[in-house]
Amino acid sequence: MIDINRAARYGAMALFVLVFSVTGLAPASAVIPLEAFARLPNLRDVELSPDGTHVAAVQVYEGEKVLAVYSLEGKKPKVVSIVKPSEMKDVVQEIRNFYWVNDDRLLVKIEAPGTFESRRGRIGIIDTRMISFNRDGSDITVVPKADAVDGWRGNLGSIIDTLPDDPKRVLIAFKNDAYKMDVYNGRVSQVVNGTYRSGWYMTDLNSEVRIRYDGKKNENDSVALHRNPGSINWNRLFTKEQEEADFSSISFSEDPNILFVQKTNEDGWEEVYEYDIAKQKVGERIFVGKGVEFRGILYDFYNNKLLGISYAKHYPRHIFFDAVYANVAATIKTALPEMRNYIVNSDKMRNKFVISSSNTIDPTTYYIFDRTKNTLVPLGSAYPELEGKQLSSMKAISYPTRDGININAYLTLPPGTQSHPTVILPHGGPTARDYWVFDDWAQFLASRGYAVLQPNYRGSSGLGEKFEKAGYGRWGLEMQDDLTDGTQYLIEQGIADPGRICIVGWSYGGYAALSGIIKEPSLYKCAVSGGGVSDIRDQIEFWGDHGWEVRDMPHVGNYFSDGRKLKDNSPINNVDAIRVPVLLLHGEYDRRVPISQSKRMAKKLEKTGYLYKYIELEQGDHHLSLEKNRMIFFRELETFLAQNLK
Repeated sequence: MIDINRAARYGAMALFVLVFSVTGLAPASAVIPLEAFARLPNLRDVELSPDGTHVAAVQVYEGEKVLAVYSLEGKKPKVVSIVKPSEMKDVVQEIRNFYWVNDDRLLVKIEAPGTFESRRGRIGIIDTRMISFNRDGSDITVVPKADAVDGWRGNLGSIIDTLPDDPKRVLIAFKNDAYKMDVYNGRVSQVVNGTYRSGWYMTDLNSEVRIRYDGKKNENDSVALHRNPGSINWNRLFTKEQEEADFSSISFSEDPNILFVQKTNEDGWEEVYEYDIAKQKVGERIFVGKGVEFRGILYDFYNNKLLGISYAKHYPRHIFFDAVYANVAATIKTALPEMRNYIVNSDKMRNKFVISSSNTIDPTTYYIFDRTKNTLVPLGSAYPELEGKQLSSMKAISYPTRDGININAYLTLPPGTQSHPTVILPHGGPTARDYWVFDDWAQFLASRGYAVLQPNYRGSSGLGEKFEKAGYGRWGLEMQDDLTDGTQYLIEQGIADPGRICIVGWSYGGYAALSGIIKEPSLYKCAVSGGGVSDIRDQIEFWGDHGWEVRDMPHVGNYFSDGRKLKDNSPINNVDAIRVPVLLLHGEYDRRVPISQSKRMAKKLEKTGYLYKYIELEQGDHHLSLEKNRMIFFRELETFLAQNLK
């Protein structure tokens, strides 16, 4: 326990065994074991029960992600139950999210690999299902009830609202409609009858369904409809002019007739407004990005109260309108002044709060703050084996591209001032981004002596719409040039040893790694592609099998009209240009980028006679969700880099 008034800082080890720890005391010469980085994060998604007596979290137990429930009623947290999703079915399953429905009952959404028959034959999909159980692990029930499913495949329900005033039921979107579902027996009763195009619903803070989203015919887009409280009639939410201005709904305010809506301004940044539904009138502007990313509205869902806004420039920040949360945030900042601290959630009475705390060299530690006792109790660390270890500094930098754009990037450096062997580490997505935060991959690579550059190349999200759209349809072109220019910048600055640079990535990052050694055969000494795209047109066709309109994918390209460009910029059609060793890894059950993308690339590489290695990750998905596969990836990466960046 930590007395806030003394502002002491403690660390925490796995499974809530508390130890004293001060970051930075490990000898500089100590090599941190690979396993300390490669293990799955030990703790995440920590949630207090409504009464504050228990906490649930996704935790690693015997190498597997489980849902663990702990009692907070003693001096130390005490395990109450451990529920393993893998025991529910004979294939590997992943915990997607979970909810406290009441003080005793939890609902967990899990996903597993599945298949369905498409126009091109049987293809892989992600099946989702839900289970509910008591906090002591008893009465595990698969929901919805079997007769409600009635042969339905794919998504077996998405939570719309946990109905805080109904201790037995939640609101789910299922079969295009909205239902109330009993979390004890799985029975469902229809609340809203949608259409075959209806995909999602939104409730107001009174838990009444007020917004519906229907897909537009032959478009990868949707239209928002609304209804008044108690009504069954649906109307267009926005005027034609507002739809053309790309207004979209975020969530309700505490006034059931006022929505928060957003749109992108002419400078490419998100603005948030109040919106009067009845009058279809845009009201007061409450947020404008001006160079920062809007990340969402913050709510206390146990009490249906607005808390504030989340935004980010280099890392997430919160602005609290709510006085209680603002005071708690200030108190925690005083206690942990060198850390980036976030309020994750609270109990219903707002007496206990889950706090996450981290910075670029300290992985996340979770705490329980009790504002009635003014104490901060550590629960555990995401990477307990890294507590007290000497990690590498990360800094935010920018560099110019050949056509005059400044690229935001993050640079992690190992000890020493000389030029370093270097890894260029482009993120996946590509409509995603890297942040200035603790990064397990970057820290692992730096611990092995490599400088690591993580560029937010054009096409990355969170840096303004103009910047994101500048990457649309530019795979292998300007997006790739941004990575090349970042590499050259490190060479010019004396940071990177020009003879020892490798490009490494996963998903789109894997594509960029392959594309990099094709476009710049003398710049990189090797490439690592994990779950990467090698054939862009084939990937688009895969998306088409899953319901996307292949003629309307501006962020990648048009399957038909851009056919030549997509072929020319697909690594699989340029294998003859590869002159350096390649490491390919791919998950057996990858449902985002099919494993055929790497299998076909491996066959092409085999014919060239150049060094390559292909590893199929057994039962692996697109996200390295299994610890055994993370271990394989980190070991193979370590060995491959050591061999090729000597």
